Amino acid sequence: LVAALGARGLAGGILAGGSFNQVEGGIWSGAFAAGPYLARSAGPVLASLSITIGAVRSVDSTSLAPATATAGLRYEPGRWRLETIVTGTTADTTRYLDFGLSTGIRTPALHVSASAGVRAGDLQNDPWWQLRADWTLAPWATLESAVGAYPSDLTGFTEGQFVTIGLRV
Repeated sequence: LVAALGARGLAGGILAGGSFNQVEGGIWSGAFAAGPYLARSAGPVLASLSITIGAVRSVDSTSLAPATATAGLRYEPGRWRLETIVTGTTADTTRYLDFGLSTGIRTPALHVSASAGVRAGDLQNDPWWQLRADWTLAPWATLESAVGAYPSDLTGFTEGQFVTIGLRV
Protein backbone atom coordinates (compact mmCIF):
# COMPACT_ATOMS: atom_id res chain seq x y z
CA LEU A 1 0.00 0.00 0.00
CA VAL A 2 1.60 3.27 -1.14
CA ALA A 3 0.34 6.84 -1.01
CA ALA A 4 1.91 10.01 -2.35
CA LEU A 5 2.07 12.58 0.41
CA GLY A 6 1.58 15.66 -1.73
CA ALA A 7 5.24 16.62 -2.03
CA ARG A 8 7.24 15.64 -5.10
CA GLY A 9 9.49 12.68 -4.30
CA LEU A 10 7.82 11.89 -0.97
CA ALA A 11 5.78 8.72 -0.43
CA GLY A 12 4.51 6.65 2.46
CA GLY A 13 2.73 3.41 2.96
CA ILE A 14 2.31 0.22 4.93
CA LEU A 15 5.11 -2.34 4.88
CA ALA A 16 4.10 -5.95 5.58
CA GLY A 17 5.89 -9.27 5.28
CA GLY A 18 6.18 -12.71 6.73
CA SER A 19 7.70 -16.15 6.50
CA PHE A 20 6.96 -19.77 7.41
CA ASN A 21 9.59 -22.49 7.85
CA GLN A 22 9.08 -26.19 8.53
CA VAL A 23 11.67 -28.87 9.19
CA GLU A 24 11.47 -32.60 9.93
CA GLY A 25 9.33 -33.84 12.78
CA GLY A 26 6.66 -31.15 12.47
CA ILE A 27 8.94 -28.43 13.87
CA TRP A 28 8.05 -25.04 12.43
CA SER A 29 8.62 -21.34 12.86
CA GLY A 30 6.99 -18.25 11.47
CA ALA A 31 7.18 -14.49 11.52
CA PHE A 32 4.96 -11.61 10.48
CA ALA A 33 5.52 -7.85 10.78
CA ALA A 34 3.80 -4.71 9.52
CA GLY A 35 4.10 -0.98 9.98
CA PRO A 36 4.41 2.41 8.33
CA TYR A 37 7.24 3.52 6.06
CA LEU A 38 8.28 6.81 4.54
CA ALA A 39 10.51 7.34 1.50
CA ARG A 40 11.99 10.46 -0.06
CA SER A 41 13.71 10.58 -3.44
CA ALA A 42 15.85 13.31 -4.92
CA GLY A 43 17.38 12.45 -8.28
CA PRO A 44 19.31 9.17 -7.96
CA VAL A 45 19.11 9.17 -4.13
CA LEU A 46 16.36 7.43 -2.14
CA ALA A 47 16.15 7.63 1.65
CA SER A 48 13.70 5.47 3.59
CA LEU A 49 12.54 4.89 7.14
CA SER A 50 10.24 2.17 8.47
CA ILE A 51 8.98 0.91 11.81
CA THR A 52 7.34 -2.49 12.18
CA ILE A 53 5.86 -4.57 14.95
CA GLY A 54 4.99 -8.20 14.63
CA ALA A 55 4.90 -11.72 15.96
CA VAL A 56 7.45 -14.54 15.85
CA ARG A 57 7.10 -18.23 16.71
CA SER A 58 10.47 -19.90 17.12
CA VAL A 59 11.35 -23.54 16.44
CA ASP A 60 11.12 -24.26 20.20
CA SER A 61 7.52 -22.86 20.26
CA THR A 62 8.53 -19.62 22.00
CA SER A 63 6.49 -16.57 20.98
CA LEU A 64 7.96 -13.08 20.70
CA ALA A 65 6.64 -9.65 19.71
CA PRO A 66 9.50 -7.88 17.90
CA ALA A 67 9.69 -4.21 17.04
CA THR A 68 12.06 -3.05 14.30
CA ALA A 69 13.20 0.34 13.04
CA THR A 70 15.04 0.55 9.70
CA ALA A 71 16.77 3.43 7.92
CA GLY A 72 18.13 3.04 4.39
CA LEU A 73 19.95 5.11 1.81
CA ARG A 74 20.20 4.11 -1.88
CA TYR A 75 22.18 5.74 -4.69
CA GLU A 76 21.05 4.54 -8.13
CA PRO A 77 22.35 6.76 -10.93
CA GLY A 78 21.54 4.39 -13.78
CA ARG A 79 22.25 0.71 -14.30
CA TRP A 80 24.08 0.25 -11.00
CA ARG A 81 23.18 0.93 -7.37
CA LEU A 82 24.80 1.25 -3.96
CA GLU A 83 22.71 0.86 -0.82
CA THR A 84 23.28 0.93 2.93
CA ILE A 85 20.82 -0.03 5.63
CA VAL A 86 20.73 0.06 9.44
CA THR A 87 18.15 -1.95 11.37
CA GLY A 88 17.52 -2.03 15.11
CA THR A 89 15.44 -4.88 16.56
CA THR A 90 14.07 -5.54 20.03
CA ALA A 91 12.04 -8.58 21.12
CA ASP A 92 11.56 -9.33 24.82
CA THR A 93 15.14 -9.18 26.19
CA THR A 94 16.85 -9.64 22.80
CA ARG A 95 18.27 -6.50 21.17
CA TYR A 96 20.53 -6.13 18.17
CA LEU A 97 21.63 -3.69 15.47
CA ASP A 98 22.33 -4.78 11.88
CA PHE A 99 24.46 -2.86 9.37
CA GLY A 100 24.24 -3.84 5.69
CA LEU A 101 25.78 -2.75 2.41
CA SER A 102 24.80 -3.89 -1.08
CA THR A 103 25.62 -3.10 -4.68
CA GLY A 104 24.28 -4.30 -7.99
CA ILE A 105 24.08 -3.76 -11.71
CA ARG A 106 21.04 -4.19 -13.94
CA THR A 107 20.63 -4.74 -17.67
CA PRO A 108 17.29 -5.34 -19.39
CA ALA A 109 17.69 -9.12 -18.96
CA LEU A 110 20.10 -9.59 -16.03
CA HIS A 111 20.38 -8.23 -12.50
CA VAL A 112 23.49 -9.15 -10.47
CA SER A 113 23.99 -8.04 -6.86
CA ALA A 114 26.19 -8.56 -3.81
CA SER A 115 25.39 -7.75 -0.21
CA ALA A 116 27.02 -8.15 3.19
CA GLY A 117 26.27 -7.23 6.78
CA VAL A 118 27.35 -7.38 10.39
CA ARG A 119 25.44 -7.43 13.67
CA ALA A 120 26.09 -5.84 17.07
CA GLY A 121 24.32 -6.90 20.27
CA ASP A 122 22.44 -10.13 20.89
CA LEU A 123 22.44 -12.93 18.26
CA GLN A 124 25.82 -11.61 17.13
CA ASN A 125 27.85 -14.01 14.98
CA ASP A 126 29.89 -14.05 11.79
CA PRO A 127 29.12 -11.48 9.07
CA TRP A 128 26.54 -12.54 6.50
CA TRP A 129 26.71 -12.17 2.75
CA GLN A 130 24.87 -12.99 -0.49
CA LEU A 131 25.61 -13.08 -4.20
CA ARG A 132 22.49 -13.04 -6.38
CA ALA A 133 21.67 -13.19 -10.09
CA ASP A 134 18.22 -12.83 -11.68
CA TRP A 135 17.88 -13.54 -15.39
CA THR A 136 14.67 -12.48 -17.15
CA LEU A 137 13.75 -15.27 -19.57
CA ALA A 138 10.44 -13.74 -20.67
CA PRO A 139 8.22 -10.89 -19.44
CA TRP A 140 6.49 -13.46 -17.20
CA ALA A 141 9.46 -15.65 -16.13
CA THR A 142 12.69 -14.98 -14.23
CA LEU A 143 15.39 -17.46 -13.24
CA GLU A 144 16.61 -16.56 -9.74
CA SER A 145 19.80 -17.82 -8.09
CA ALA A 146 21.66 -16.96 -4.90
CA VAL A 147 24.44 -18.21 -2.65
CA GLY A 148 25.43 -16.88 0.75
CA ALA A 149 25.56 -17.12 4.52
CA TYR A 150 22.88 -15.96 6.97
CA PRO A 151 22.97 -14.91 10.65
CA SER A 152 21.02 -16.31 13.59
CA ASP A 153 17.48 -15.00 13.84
CA LEU A 154 14.57 -14.73 16.26
CA THR A 155 12.91 -17.89 14.88
CA GLY A 156 15.66 -20.00 16.46
CA PHE A 157 17.64 -20.84 13.35
CA THR A 158 21.37 -20.50 13.87
CA GLU A 159 23.74 -19.10 11.29
CA GLY A 160 24.33 -21.16 8.16
CA GLN A 161 24.93 -21.17 4.42
CA PHE A 162 22.54 -21.50 1.49
CA VAL A 163 22.37 -22.04 -2.25
CA THR A 164 19.08 -21.49 -4.05
CA ILE A 165 17.80 -21.54 -7.61
CA GLY A 166 14.23 -21.03 -8.71
CA LEU A 167 11.89 -19.93 -11.46
CA ARG A 168 9.55 -17.00 -10.71
CA VAL A 169 6.49 -16.86 -12.94
